[in-house]
Amino acid sequence: MKLNNKGEVSVSSVNGHIKLLFNGDVSANSQIDTVVSSAIIDNLTKEQSVEQKFLSDRNLRFSANGGSSRVETSTVGGRVETGTR
Repeated sequence: MKLNNKGEVSVSSVNGHIKLLFNGDVSANSQIDTVVSSAIIDNLTKEQSVEQKFLSDRNLRFSANGGSSRVETSTVGGRVETGTR
């Protein structure tokens, strides 16, 4: 997917996996939230998610290449993966 400057993407799922693959280097602030999730895999910045105390929640926030766009992702019971093509 191509993400324009100041572009916004919001993706959510229940019991499904989300895989966001961007064309080339993406400039984005990203927020990923999961509840009862198997994993958050960030192949853009290699940041690690933080496990919360309740319900096996995991969260990850990061800025890639200046963060000119916004990406929000959430899932209940699924995996989230980010990366480039």
